[in-house]
Amino acid sequence: MVNSMGVIASAGVGVAENLCAFIMLVPSAYMQSMSAFVAQNIGAKRLDRARKALLYGIGTSVAVGFLMFYVPFFHGDWMAGLFARDRQGILAAADYLRAYSIDGILTSFLFCFMGYFNGG
Repeated sequence: MVNSMGVIASAGVGVAENLCAFIMLVPSAYMQSMSAFVAQNIGAKRLDRARKALLYGIGTSVAVGFLMFYVPFFHGDWMAGLFARDRQGILAAADYLRAYSIDGILTSFLFCFMGYFNGG
C-alpha cells in the first residue's frame, strides 16, 4: 500500500519502522519482566506483591512511555536523520513517527497488563 504512494513515502516508512522496532523494545521488556515477576510471586502466594508490581510497573512504564512519545513526536526528524540522509525521506519518516508516537504511551500501559495476566 505504501509503495503505491511513491518512493519517498516508502523510504520514510522503511526508516520509521526501524525506529519503531527500537521504541517497542521498552514496553516489551516491561511485559516480559512483569510476567516473570508476577509468576514468581503468585507461585509464592504473594498476590499483594504481584498487584503492587503491576501498579509500579504501570507508573514507571508510562513515565518512560511519555519519553518514547515526546522524542518521536517532536524530534522525529532528528531520529530519522540517524538512518537516512535524504531530506524528503527524513520528513516522511518524521510524519510517520509523529502518527506512531502515541503507541509509546499506550503500549507501555497495556503491555504491563499483558505481562501481569500472562504471569498469573
